[in-house]
Amino acid sequence: PKNFLSGTLDLRCLPEKLKYFNVFDNAIEGPIQLDPATNATNIFLGRNKFAGSVNLTVLPRQLIEFGCDVNGLIGTVDFTPLPTKLTKLNMMENKLHGSLVVEA
Repeated sequence: PKNFLSGTLDLRCLPEKLKYFNVFDNAIEGPIQLDPATNATNIFLGRNKFAGSVNLTVLPRQLIEFGCDVNGLIGTVDFTPLPTKLTKLNMMENKLHGSLVVEA
């Protein structure tokens, strides 16, 4: 069965012990606000109504997978400060633009 969660979500308030957070395919809106001190390793925010820019410099340091696909995210993205453990990043179907610069 499908959920129908709506409203806004401040991801800076995730519980310290939470590792996996998935709110895929709902109607949550507003900006994506993250905290590098969060202990989450997997965050999935796809298919919602998140808007605004996404700042990858504040992704949780322990993050392994991050998905914010199919939202209304806009702007440019800086991929250079990604968490060292990050292995999957899904940002498809947004309104992002600019140059894609990835440095080792």
